[in-house]
Amino acid sequence: MVEETRNKTKTFCGMNPLWLVPPHVAIAVLIISLGLDTLLPTPPDWNFRSPLLGFTLLGLGSVVIVWTLGLFCKWATSPSPAKKASTLVTEGPFRISRNPIYLGGISMLSGCALVWGSIAALVMPLIFFLAMNFVYIPFEEQRLLDAFGNAYVAYKSRVRRWL
Repeated sequence: MVEETRNKTKTFCGMNPLWLVPPHVAIAVLIISLGLDTLLPTPPDWNFRSPLLGFTLLGLGSVVIVWTLGLFCKWATSPSPAKKASTLVTEGPFRISRNPIYLGGISMLSGCALVWGSIAALVMPLIFFLAMNFVYIPFEEQRLLDAFGNAYVAYKSRVRRWL
């Protein structure tokens, strides 16, 4: 039974999703959005630039990510989905979301889109969300279930995946 569970956590559709870690996914979608905006610039009459709101979202996302990483350090557990968690962190931003780092990433990508006023960049937070929600998070949730069992089930029942 343990080996069967272990096999389920190693792959997603026959591939290990950890060959590309989530921060690299965020950077990749950001670079793709810049490329798309260069090739297909947003028409001037569709301008929705909002630097103030964009920088606010960038700042909020950064704060959430740094806060969350600080909690991982405090509890001496790895934030990397490629490494086994040694502690189930449930405080701070983990009280309102099981995935605060990914929320921070979505906030930052949305902030970039608003700063640039780019339609291509506006689509990227959605792509990042879909990748995290349907590839990374199920993989990570299975690993956390394997590692923490009923404690993780109880936490999962109290705290939503996103907000």
